[in-house]
Amino acid sequence: NEDMVQQRYALEGLAVALVAQSRYTEAMGYFEQVYALDSIHLDPSHLNNMSFAAFASGACDDAYRYAELSLVRLKDLHDASPNSFRFQSGLQNVALLNQLQASMAMGRADLAGKAFGGIQFADDFAGREAAAVRLATLYCQEENSVEQFAFIRGQLMELLKLDSFARVDIG
Repeated sequence: NEDMVQQRYALEGLAVALVAQSRYTEAMGYFEQVYALDSIHLDPSHLNNMSFAAFASGACDDAYRYAELSLVRLKDLHDASPNSFRFQSGLQNVALLNQLQASMAMGRADLAGKAFGGIQFADDFAGREAAAVRLATLYCQEENSVEQFAFIRGQLMELLKLDSFARVDIG
């Protein structure tokens, strides 16, 4: 079992490195290997990464499906530990934003509305982040630029990381 966990981490690391290089189709091959090893216990962030890579490689149906799987997994985790809302709501928003961009690219206003309606903001920063990602997604889709979206998303993730460090209670 430990070997499988190590193999999952190694494959996911390769996939994330390929996403960072905008090699989304190659990344999907590694993400799918991780999924094939253990689809039941996957971390929601893995499914969100998988959803983003699927979207960026043009597989919008798959992107939507992986984001939906992330939401199901988050619900399971919430049911097991309801006190981790702040962490889970951030991952939930990422999954919903992945669904939003995929459904918009598919021309599915019904699915886009459902995804957008599910976004919850734990604080002001989360709301600003979600609005910025939404606007950036719209712009990049209009420009048909996956590369620009990948750059913008990385910048926003750095802001989120900085914000989370500022809120750590050391006392």
